Amino acid sequence: MKRELVTGLLTLSLLASMLPANAQAAEGMFGASAAGQVQTMTEGAGEDGVQTENTADIDGTQYATLAEAVAQAEEGATIRLLRDVELDASGLVNGQGALTLSKDLTLDGSGHTIRAKAGTFSVSGDNGTGPSLLNLQDGAEVTLRDVTLDGGSAAKHGLNIYHAGMVTLENVEISNCRWYALVVNGTELSVDGLTTSGNQWGVNIDRGSRVTFANAAIAEGDSIVFEGQDASGSLTVESGSYQNIKTQGGSTGGTIAINGGTVGSVVNDTAAEITISGGTVTGQVANSGSGSISVTGGSFATAELEDFIDPDRTIILTLELGEGAAGAAAMAATPPTATLQLLPIPSSTQTQPCTPGGLRSPRTASISLLWTGSPAAPWR
Repeated sequence: MKRELVTGLLTLSLLASMLPANAQAAEGMFGASAAGQVQTMTEGAGEDGVQTENTADIDGTQYATLAEAVAQAEEGATIRLLRDVELDASGLVNGQGALTLSKDLTLDGSGHTIRAKAGTFSVSGDNGTGPSLLNLQDGAEVTLRDVTLDGGSAAKHGLNIYHAGMVTLENVEISNCRWYALVVNGTELSVDGLTTSGNQWGVNIDRGSRVTFANAAIAEGDSIVFEGQDASGSLTVESGSYQNIKTQGGSTGGTIAINGGTVGSVVNDTAAEITISGGTVTGQVANSGSGSISVTGGSFATAELEDFIDPDRTIILTLELGEGAAGAAAMAATPPTATLQLLPIPSSTQTQPCTPGGLRSPRTASISLLWTGSPAAPWR
């Protein structure tokens, strides 16, 4: 009897000594948020490979859904995604977003994707009515960074910005939307890293918007459509690649400044004023509206620029050799008051023999031209 009692006590003692370790193991396996919420294990992995069913984090507090995180966020908070998200647009109509941000926030995607839930988005009619994936509005100052928006070939726009405050995009991708990847209306927008693909059109910049682009790659044919602008509207392109930048809408005004980047073509059909001071235009430069295009620098594949150059100014242009010296000579012969000169070619640059027009063509496949408004020496 005594031996059985001692054995029982030893067993209880051993079990008691194991309890703290098991409790700690359980806490480590399931985790607990700062708000005391328990994270349960699921098949999906979140940040750092940690299993979690929660979607977003605000300063250590985790939330089951992105919508819940947005609702609970205070002004100026940063919401960090823990995994990919699907947004449901069931019951939503044109102009609405499956998720709407109307307070000052930073949404840090941490490399994750926000995508349209299949079967819940639809775009119909000639005007393309239907909900967008994400709306920013009501004066909200919002930063989106390190996130992909995927319209699933069903959402109308990927990002619809309507009368928000200052909006910043950093390393954002938008793809597979039925209409535009991005629409901006009545908002100041700064882009530093934007990639679009698989959308019908790229970016629509509408009334009262002031937009700056850098480090963007807009793959759609109509990459930037500047439309419906009043005099306060503006677009500045500092860098990036664009297939076409164009204006449309009879009442469109405002200004466009192309300071850098590579653009397929620049077309102005409105009263907007466009200045090209840098970058490369690989196709046509055309103005058929009541506005203007002014070329003050840059690299071009076309020599048909004389209508856009002030004869009273001295500027440097680069023509890519496709039209070559013949195109440049035609350009020089057109303006009655201005003349062009081939700029000196560096001694380290190999040259081909002179062409019939007397122009040397560097093997670098481009020529730099000095355009001056006063009579100068003939071509040399």
